[in-house]
Amino acid sequence: MFVVGVICNSIVGFMAARIPMIVIISVSSLDATRLRILIFYLAMGTLGTAGACILFALINPRATYWAFGFPATVLSVFGVDFVFTAGTLYNAKISLPHEQSLAAALFQTMVQVCVCVCVFFARSLMYVTLTYSARDICGGHDIDRCL
Repeated sequence: MFVVGVICNSIVGFMAARIPMIVIISVSSLDATRLRILIFYLAMGTLGTAGACILFALINPRATYWAFGFPATVLSVFGVDFVFTAGTLYNAKISLPHEQSLAAALFQTMVQVCVCVCVFFARSLMYVTLTYSARDICGGHDIDRCL
């Protein structure tokens, strides 16, 4: 994860240095090639995280770590490094110098709120799934007595 994280952060750093933020903000001023590159970088982080979640969900416990676990771990780094790093750099570039601490605090707050909401939904889904699985295992009897 460390190596992939360093590579992703380097890519985002070089991208932020080469593409001005005003170009990223005003997508209408992009030509077709730059627009494709921008969409590629934004989609790479999102698809990487989604792919990691799918691999973790479909993991075969009898398979080796290298079949599901390692690719999922590598892909999970993409979302964090591409989206979070790009968001932090975006906030730093669009904020005035005396507003940067407030912009960073708002960005961190929104990230934490989104994480809390996502964890809530994931936990609720896990609870419902485990409850139905336990009912199937127990044959409809009292779950607490069966387990």
